[in-house]
Amino acid sequence: EDYFTGSMNIEHFSGREMKEKALSLTVVLRSGLFACLFYILAHPDTRTYLLKNIKCLKEFDYLTVSMVLFLVFHYVLSIFV
Repeated sequence: EDYFTGSMNIEHFSGREMKEKALSLTVVLRSGLFACLFYILAHPDTRTYLLKNIKCLKEFDYLTVSMVLFLVFHYVLSIFV
């Protein structure tokens, strides 16, 4: 017969690290930053400005353009923030 002689807490996971990370001020500020970025890109004035001033964007749907812009801005901001 094999008997278990080790600790019952094998993985050493208590969830405390996840709770501390979720309540971190950095995470809250980063979430707010990306929410503002999304709001700016979703605003009708931004759409009008971009489609009027950037000629190559007229052939694409604005939803696709805003998705690509959000992806690029998210990537760049994630590097620095």
